[in-house]
Amino acid sequence: MPKLVQTTRQMGEQERLLNYLHAFGGLTVMQVLHIRGQLDAEVLKKGLKRVQRRHAMARAHVRYGGLVFRKYPPFVYRQPWFELTGTHEIPLRVVTKDWQEVLAAELRRPMPRGRAPRLRLTLVEDRANELTQILFAADTAPIYAQS
Repeated sequence: MPKLVQTTRQMGEQERLLNYLHAFGGLTVMQVLHIRGQLDAEVLKKGLKRVQRRHAMARAHVRYGGLVFRKYPPFVYRQPWFELTGTHEIPLRVVTKDWQEVLAAELRRPMPRGRAPRLRLTLVEDRANELTQILFAADTAPIYAQS
């Protein structure tokens, strides 16, 4: 018998609130990994594809459904859902800037709407010092508040 996999689910109240706040450019979770030596971006892309295949929240995007009416604020909102089918690949960009500048910029940038996953990576290369940093940015809703 084939294993049934849920491909969509309605966001819980905490997830919905965090997703709403994230849209204003806040609540981005960042992690920086410092690696000695150079890292091939193509190898990292292959690894990201594998992670996305294995972990549901890495291949989830947010879809907005119909209007919800309530007695308390917000009185009307569009119900968000986590959708697993049709999500794009995890975005990876490669830059050669100072990693701290890139980190500051990434913290202020919300995740794109549409079929984009709720995380992104930036590979920062420092060829002079033979260092590489991987900046991992994620939306707070799927990371912290699975309700």
